[in-house]
Parts: sequence; C-alpha cells; structure tokens
Amino acid sequence: MNQAKAAAGSAADIVARILVPAAGELAAVVTGGDRRTIDAILTDARLAPVAALRAERFLDVGEPRLATLEQGLTRARAVVILVRDPPAARS
Repeated sequence: MNQAKAAAGSAADIVARILVPAAGELAAVVTGGDRRTIDAILTDARLAPVAALRAERFLDVGEPRLATLEQGLTRARAVVILVRDPPAARS
C-alpha cells in the first residue's frame, strides 16, 4: 500500500510540474489506466486546474508501453458521432 501511495504522489508531482502550468491551454484531460489510481492522483489539491478539465472518457491502458500510449492519444482525440433518423412526420 505504501508503494502505491508513493507512486501516486510521484505521479501527482509530475502532473503538477507538466500539466498544471499548461491547464489554461488545454481543452480537456483524458485519463486512463487504473481508475482508482487516477482518482487518487487527481485528489491532490495542486491538480485542481487539471482535474476540472477531466473528460468523461476513460481509456483502458493495458501495458504502459509506447505503442499503447500512442494508441491512447489517437483514441483520446477520437470524436464519437451519433446519427439519428428524424422522427416520422405525423399526418
């Protein structure tokens, strides 16, 4: 448990250093991986500007390898479009 807490703290430090200064330029922050860990990281008060930008979309990330993370970027930028037929006209 202490190891996981330390890892979350280190991750929060990285987010604070890299994303917080850029938060004003970001449209959204798409997260992924272990949901509990991400939730724990984003509870850090320093990360409030980033947490406020968190998108509803949550990506599955198996192994954090470069190819997997690159695919995540593509999926994070994807747009879901729902096309519906108009309701039938009443006569």
